Amino acid sequence: MQPSSATPSLTPVEVLQAELRELYEEAGRPSTRTVASRSDGRISHDTVHRVLHRGVDSGAPRWETVEALVAALGGDRARFWELWVRCQEIVAATNDRGRGADSSDSADERAVDHDTSGGWPVTSLLGRLRSAVRQEVLGLGTTVRYPANTLLVEQGTKVGHVLVILSGAVMVVTRDDDGDEMVLEIIGSGSTVGEAEVVGHEPCFASAVTCGAVVVRRVASDEFLRLLYRRNDVLVALLGVLNDRLRWAYARQRDFLAHTAVERVARVLVELLREHGREEEEGWALKLPLTRIELASMAGMKPRTAERAFGALRKAGVVRYHARRDVLVPDLSALSRLAYH
Repeated sequence: MQPSSATPSLTPVEVLQAELRELYEEAGRPSTRTVASRSDGRISHDTVHRVLHRGVDSGAPRWETVEALVAALGGDRARFWELWVRCQEIVAATNDRGRGADSSDSADERAVDHDTSGGWPVTSLLGRLRSAVRQEVLGLGTTVRYPANTLLVEQGTKVGHVLVILSGAVMVVTRDDDGDEMVLEIIGSGSTVGEAEVVGHEPCFASAVTCGAVVVRRVASDEFLRLLYRRNDVLVALLGVLNDRLRWAYARQRDFLAHTAVERVARVLVELLREHGREEEEGWALKLPLTRIELASMAGMKPRTAERAFGALRKAGVVRYHARRDVLVPDLSALSRLAYH
């Protein structure tokens, strides 16, 4: 890529967007649908248009969006990562300067804030917050990138920080007395890891491992607790997230008592695909590198039972094994009917 024509007076967000547009021009101005197709389903053509042509008032896109767009256009991932991190650092510095004042919003400010999820998953912590509060949370701590299969927290240890996931996903796992590993849940972008342990001052009840590359804001425990004392809306949003996790756990317990192994693994797969899946030419696939054993463990199955359950799903034609994907679902509706008949 040639040096950007962006002037030094531009903000980091403006520089990032100028570089993205320049990359788009150098790629021959492909259609937004072509770019979306090249991204292997990671971004839609509407997202491509919004990122390339929206105004800077909306801030920098999420990293996973930038990463997918850069890859689809053949750009330098490392360079754009540096540009994106610079945008986050400016947000953090701005919020730091403003923390000396009272951070509570007036009724008028709340009335005019019509932002909803801001592009984050609506059930995540960040997706539940108003724009101004979300930016305050994103300004905490420092940005850290972890490669795939990194142990973030270890079962039985105490943590001194909370991780706010900016992109990627984290697998929460535990081991039983036989040494078999069980996946308890998947935590995606916009949510947190370690918040329950920090609030409860308890050791971690499970380990957390990255599913692929993950980018987080690493926030010190004291700083996170001060946020909760200062921002009741963050506390309420966090309670909503924890309530969803508790409901997920209750649902798995109920399924264990009332449904067959095949139905249980089908239900887990349907729910994961709805939140972490993408539709490809041959069907639905998870964006997460989970094995069949790991998927079935979320339904409370041992490895041997897991293989039998997936074998039955494959025989029923609702699941296929795939060279590039551990599991491929040709028809999500058919799998849903089997799971919830």
